[in-house]
Formats: sequence, C-alpha cells, structure tokens
Amino acid sequence: MQGEFLDLLMPFYPKALAYAQTLAGSLMDGEDLASDAVLSAYARFHQLRDRSRFKEWFFAILLNRFRNLSRRARRHPLTLVAGLPGTAGSSTFWEATARVSGDPAELGYQLTLVKELLSRLHPQERETLMLLGPLECSIDEVAAIQRCSARAVIQRAYRARKKLAALLPEGEFGFATAAAPARWKR
Repeated sequence: MQGEFLDLLMPFYPKALAYAQTLAGSLMDGEDLASDAVLSAYARFHQLRDRSRFKEWFFAILLNRFRNLSRRARRHPLTLVAGLPGTAGSSTFWEATARVSGDPAELGYQLTLVKELLSRLHPQERETLMLLGPLECSIDEVAAIQRCSARAVIQRAYRARKKLAALLPEGEFGFATAAAPARWKR
C-alpha cells in the first residue's frame, strides 16, 4: 500500500508543495501543510476507490487542511513562492506571464504587484487561478479539488480575471486582460 501511495503521489508532489507554500504564505509553513496533507491522505488512502482520481483527491485534502488551519489561526498574508519546483525550464508561471525585462528589480516589482493583486481576490477565486495557472490543472480537476461544479470554476476564473484586469495598471500583464489560455479547458 505504501509503495502504491508513493507511486501516485511523487509525479506531482513538487507542484503540490509549491501550491502549499503559496497558500500557507511561507516555505516552512507550506512544507508543514504539505506534510500534514500527505499524512492525512496516507491515513485515508484505503478509502480512495478510483486510483485515477488520486491527484484531485490529494489536492482536495491539501486545500481542506489549509482551510481548516486558516479558520483556526486567522488568514496569513499571501506570499508568492519564487519558483515552482519541477516545472520545465525553471521559469514560474508568473515570470512566464509577466512582461519580463531581464531586470531583477522589474521582476521583483512585477511579482510584488501580482502578490498584491491576488491578495485582493476572494480566496476561492485566488485558489482557482493558482490551480489553473501554475499548477496547470484542468477545469474538471479544479472542480473536483474545490468540490464544486465545472461551471462554478469557470465563473470564478472569469470573475477573478475581470477583477485583475480592472486593478492592473495599463498594459502591465497579459494574463489578466487576454482571453483565457487554451489549456484552461475541460
């Protein structure tokens, strides 16, 4: 059972860890959150009937652990983790979507701006964008993780992108004003 659990977990664990770090607001708190989610998932692994849905099941556990901890300890300010381990080309979603000039100060400004803008979104909208964006989940996977309908995911993403477009300085980032990426499909 342990081997099967690890075989299913390891392909996406680096992205799950980065997502936990972003949700928790720091590297250490994210590692704690991810570890807690792994332990919780392992304890309940025997309840998972469809092994092909492991990714959605695990991310739902991770998100629920975060929400439960947040209710107890009041929300922490949002902190973006600078990189997503295990992503191709070592560029993050934010760097890939920002208008990067090569200047570290400009990149720092852009990441700070993204952090500020995301912190103004409703938590479910922010979670939806994080799952669709850097974690590259499909709409159906996000719906399973957030335990809602695919339509609700689409609406949250649309509302979040519309809010971001209204908040952005003119022409700052392409992801908020352009149409939804083609990979945001079911």
